[in-house]
Amino acid sequence: WSCEHVQDWKDVFWAECERFLVIIFSYRTPIFAVPPKLNPFHSSILSLNVGDRASITCSVIKGDIPLTITWRKDGRPIDPTQRMSVTQVDQYNSILLIENLSADHTGNYSCVVRNTAAETEGHQSLLVNVPPNIEPFSFQDGLAEGMRTRTVCGVSKGDPPLTLKWLKDGDPLLSTLLGANVSTLDQYSSLLNIPSLSAAHSGDYTCVASNPAAEVKFTASLQSNTSNANWLEMVLGWNLWQRVCLENFGQ
Repeated sequence: WSCEHVQDWKDVFWAECERFLVIIFSYRTPIFAVPPKLNPFHSSILSLNVGDRASITCSVIKGDIPLTITWRKDGRPIDPTQRMSVTQVDQYNSILLIENLSADHTGNYSCVVRNTAAETEGHQSLLVNVPPNIEPFSFQDGLAEGMRTRTVCGVSKGDPPLTLKWLKDGDPLLSTLLGANVSTLDQYSSLLNIPSLSAAHSGDYTCVASNPAAEVKFTASLQSNTSNANWLEMVLGWNLWQRVCLENFGQ
């Protein structure tokens, strides 16, 4: 006969528990990491003008490190050729900076943050307003009283909403007094029509185009000359007046 010691099951259980706890606490980072959470952006759409400076800050207010923060535009990684810069302030904050905005900076920007637990995104839409540009216009030469003329003020570029108006010699055009008609062709064009010219129509006509980005102006001069018929009437009238004077006063 031989006597063999049989270990009690309780001893085995506590030994396994102790080994499991040692394994858990030997790790420096917890097994279950906290996913990142972003501070919401101030507005869904950031509206700025060409030439302005844009700054978008991505802040992680919750989540275990290590954290990775990257930026995307319209779903693609930021390209250095797009004239943007990214500054990593610390492990929780990143700033996207655009020094001089242009039309091609309009788009949807995303801040992407990830850690071992999850990946999350914050979105900011940027709208860059383009100022209007007026196509040069003019009035034809040789205009005289009684003739008709027209010209069109057209905006070749610039974001809506656009406002178009006319000035004469720096003051608002009073079509009711001058007999000039202003009509809108479309949201980018305005027609100035003068059906019967007179001396009062001579002057500088300015088209003013404005949108949220800027107000621009273009001016063209109109010269309404006295017609040949009027000149003839004046000459004949002068001759008649001279004859009357000679016959009655001997002068």
